[in-house]
Amino acid sequence: MNTKYAKLYEPYQLGDLQLKNRFVMAPMSTCDNIGFHMTDTLIRFVQERARGGVGLIMTECQAVDKIDTMTSNYKTAGTPQQEKEWTNYNRQVKSCGVKTCVQLGSGAGQNTIVPPFVKALSASRLPLYFNPKKYTTPMTVSQIHSLVNSYGKAAASAKRSGFDAIEIHAHTGYLLDQFMSECWNHRTDEYGGSVENRARIVCEIIEAIRKNVGEGYPIILRISMDHMVPNQRTPQESQELIRVIDKTSVTAYDVDLGCYGSGSWGVTPDYYGDAAFLPAVHTIREVTKKPVMCAGALTPDTALKAIEDGDICLAMMGRALIADPQYINKLAEDRQEDIRPCLRCNNYCICHFFKLSPVSCAVNPQAGQEDMLEIRKTARPQRVAVVGGGPGGMEAALLAAQAGHQVDLYDSAEKLGGQMNAAATPPFKGQMRKLLAYLKREVDKSGVRVHLNTKITPDSVELKNADQIVLALGATPIHPNIPGIKRENVIEIMDAHLSRKSDVKGDNIVVLGGGLSGCEYALEKAMEGKNATVVEMTGELAVRCNMENRKALHLLMKKYGVRQLVNTKCVGFNENGVVVESQDGTQQTLPADTAIVALGTKSNSAAAIAIKNRYPNAFLVGDCTGEVALVGDAMHDAYRAVWLMDGDRKEKEKYLKRRDRTSAARQKLASYLMPQPKLEV
Repeated sequence: MNTKYAKLYEPYQLGDLQLKNRFVMAPMSTCDNIGFHMTDTLIRFVQERARGGVGLIMTECQAVDKIDTMTSNYKTAGTPQQEKEWTNYNRQVKSCGVKTCVQLGSGAGQNTIVPPFVKALSASRLPLYFNPKKYTTPMTVSQIHSLVNSYGKAAASAKRSGFDAIEIHAHTGYLLDQFMSECWNHRTDEYGGSVENRARIVCEIIEAIRKNVGEGYPIILRISMDHMVPNQRTPQESQELIRVIDKTSVTAYDVDLGCYGSGSWGVTPDYYGDAAFLPAVHTIREVTKKPVMCAGALTPDTALKAIEDGDICLAMMGRALIADPQYINKLAEDRQEDIRPCLRCNNYCICHFFKLSPVSCAVNPQAGQEDMLEIRKTARPQRVAVVGGGPGGMEAALLAAQAGHQVDLYDSAEKLGGQMNAAATPPFKGQMRKLLAYLKREVDKSGVRVHLNTKITPDSVELKNADQIVLALGATPIHPNIPGIKRENVIEIMDAHLSRKSDVKGDNIVVLGGGLSGCEYALEKAMEGKNATVVEMTGELAVRCNMENRKALHLLMKKYGVRQLVNTKCVGFNENGVVVESQDGTQQTLPADTAIVALGTKSNSAAAIAIKNRYPNAFLVGDCTGEVALVGDAMHDAYRAVWLMDGDRKEKEKYLKRRDRTSAARQKLASYLMPQPKLEV
């Protein structure tokens, strides 16, 4: 046992339930199937985390009835089949030595995904988040009473099926949150107006559940303590609600921040740092003595301090357990450096929901497909040559070595990491720095033979001696032919992060290129107190960044005063600064002590194709596939390559093609049902 974190492994009594430690796996949607059944794939995903040492596992939200189009997708909601699936879930998951909690939900209200011919129900008439031209329909008192009754029935079913606790989903702007919030609840009956009336539906649900589960059975309420949006629910209003709800038999609270449109607070990106939900904990701690738990990017150290300070009783983790199912066990064994870090990128775990695709992970491609994509120890060790030492190349080398192959990793640079070395330098890229260090350490320990400062060509003897070849040649910066670009104060962004960092001088910094790297660099400089400007030819910034993280990035850029010029191109550099031109042909000179060129990268696909023409079975990974990739894309490509090395490659490729076709179809449907709003610049 790691004695530093021993308190996190102490048993904890929650009502009548004793947990073996303080770790809780947070509820997370897996989107395994659109019917939201408790499938074998979902159970296998959960079992992997249960074996990892967590004390309590919460299910993804389970609907208590079919009140709107969101919950009507739950084919088993409120039926005997639901209890049958719950029982099977508990039989298999609890065999792994873990306690279970079911999260019960009742609808999305204004967040409902609504086809044109269906109505959505809410507390009041509200514009839909995904289609503001359409509105919700206020629930009748009879419908409210029916919903409360459905919670009671679902609770009885949950207890019979083996769940040890129940959590009520009442956060992030969903149906119950809409009833509690003055900004959304415009009712004039007993369920609207005063704080007591707005809290009434939640209080009645808690007591309906208590009536069906008995005393001592844990009932947890998940609630957002601050919507983080102007003119929506504030911490003070949330405290008023808690004072009312605290009089019920609720056992504990699970608190967070945000709602739809709040800048990704519900699924905190790395921009917000560690333990981002602790402000919510401090808010609720002022008005209740009941147990409190939270997630929000807790680390072992922040979780330990929060528990020692009495702020929280249980530490919740979600995305971190997707990235590394063995997180809790590794920490107990004093193997913290072996924990695979979550990037908090939200690309594969959170934003999969908005693509109706099954859960996955940027750094753990096996997540959600534990059975189908397992890489087993090979019975036929082969000589594997991996060319390129970025994240894709390092991951491919690691996986191949773990499978039992003899691996040589070649890179033309003097150190591993590729572009990740530059991308990980901003202060808000802590998780990427952890991942880079993790990959390098694992390569060092793996037995992979690393050859730096080694350029590989189609004629290289190293390739002739290999049985399998993985090409992860990356990409190189684009250097446009713009007048004055060779001036001393014009610096390419990778150089600005690394070799020429000290050459970035002055208070006026102009960044050419509004992609993710350009925006993040401008934010970094603005946080240092510089006058930062981003110039982008198109009409949007950071378009390749997922919508959730883009919200956070945009809000931070505005907070720190980053000037944003879209539909504007650079036409030259001179002694006065950067000359730019808008769409109407108007030119101006932006004062620039330093100009940063962040106009993207181009794939090294030509070099990769030249090798593949000589070795047709070579695998292409990451940027050199032809399209510049994110870190997660490169790591998924690497996993796929090593998985295909053993067994029937043609059959495996057929499976992947079927999976990709299904994913594309779901994504097309999602783009119709959930169009993402354009962010204002």
